[in-house]
Amino acid sequence: MALKGAPAANQLLQRRRTKAVTPYRVDGWRNLLSKYGLDRKYPFIVDQLLHGFTVRAPIVARSFTPPNNPSITIHQEAFNTIVYKEFEKDRYIGPFTRNQLEQTIGFFQSSPLTIIPKAGKPGCFRLIQNLLYPNIPSHGGILSINSQVDSNLFPCTWGTFATTCTLIYSLPPGCQGATRDVAEAYRTIPLHSSQWPALVVRIGENPPTFAVDTALCFGYGPSAGTYGGLRDVSLDIMRAAGIGPIITWVDDHLFIRIPRNQIHKYNTTRSRQATMIQANGGPLQDGGRIWFKGQCLADGTHEEFAKDCHFPIQEMTTTSGFAFSFKHINVISDQLGIPWEPTKDTPFSSKSTFMGFEWDLENKTVMLTCGKCDKYLSAIKEWSKSAKHTLEDVQKLHGHLSHASLVIPEGNAYLTSLQAMLGIFGSNPFMPRTPPRSLTVLKSHVHPA
Repeated sequence: MALKGAPAANQLLQRRRTKAVTPYRVDGWRNLLSKYGLDRKYPFIVDQLLHGFTVRAPIVARSFTPPNNPSITIHQEAFNTIVYKEFEKDRYIGPFTRNQLEQTIGFFQSSPLTIIPKAGKPGCFRLIQNLLYPNIPSHGGILSINSQVDSNLFPCTWGTFATTCTLIYSLPPGCQGATRDVAEAYRTIPLHSSQWPALVVRIGENPPTFAVDTALCFGYGPSAGTYGGLRDVSLDIMRAAGIGPIITWVDDHLFIRIPRNQIHKYNTTRSRQATMIQANGGPLQDGGRIWFKGQCLADGTHEEFAKDCHFPIQEMTTTSGFAFSFKHINVISDQLGIPWEPTKDTPFSSKSTFMGFEWDLENKTVMLTCGKCDKYLSAIKEWSKSAKHTLEDVQKLHGHLSHASLVIPEGNAYLTSLQAMLGIFGSNPFMPRTPPRSLTVLKSHVHPA
């Protein structure tokens, strides 16, 4: 990429300071928020879509531009393809030399990029920005970007295993679910120009060249909550329009539709749930998660909801015998400009895959998908091939098995040694360690798929 484009890029940066680039349609958000009386609840969304979101990115007092991971050179062609795509979508602006960029936005910090092949997708790669680098202060006192932000300041709802169970258990007979994913969810969120200096990307080495990333990136602490906050607004708009129930996990949406002859009865149930939630304090925050407390259960815990159940389900004009269809979802999402990934749409059915589980809405059962079973068995076999493991290895395997234990609760008994291993790395997470002897139990429980 030739540096002769820097002056033009500088002009583009100046224009983008006043108008953000996003697939979302600002007029649609403004009109629907007003239509459903949600503009007072969400007074800043339209302005953020117009001018970019502030995500508490730290002020950079001194430029810091560490080299990228060697994987960038190894997979240079794939990296170039990703970078060109970002320029084409107007999310990257540049390229700039260090001096050129400092003259434009002041001191800035880049974080090392790594590129890895996507599992099970030959020829596809994922770009990762290590915003935890440096993991300890550098000699100049430089701190990682993520160490200077608190992601809990960006709360949103999460469709956890517990909230999904609560929702599905309360459904009447005959319901159907369908799933949809948002394409490049984090990258749809534009950043305010004040956030750019902390999130610059290094795209070239000889000489070092940089691009200003004007969109939210994967790996930044507040990214999940920032995207989730905007997604929650879109869910409220859909619920106000009578669509639902809806539950989400990041950008994955599970839409459930009620049979038309069950709508009144279900709305009565939702009204009782809404009253209980309100009596229990309305929205509650646990770290970066917003949730709603329902009735007390026999084991002393409470029902957990990802919504306040305020809006009733409405019967729309359909020929399917259900409350709504994809057509009604699209009427709202098209106005908002939500970029669904059509290849990931699944049709309405009594069984839906969500969060890596297969949910049977009719029989109220849940199981791990076959794909996840195969993946986790392979992970255990791969683990067994090595005598030592890094902290990242332990975290990955623990995450896989913790996920499986949600539907196989007795599996928790086998995770104690793995959990203990998480605490033995101290300040050196990259030094491979020998697992506790009790972890050999993993090998004895690996059976052919």
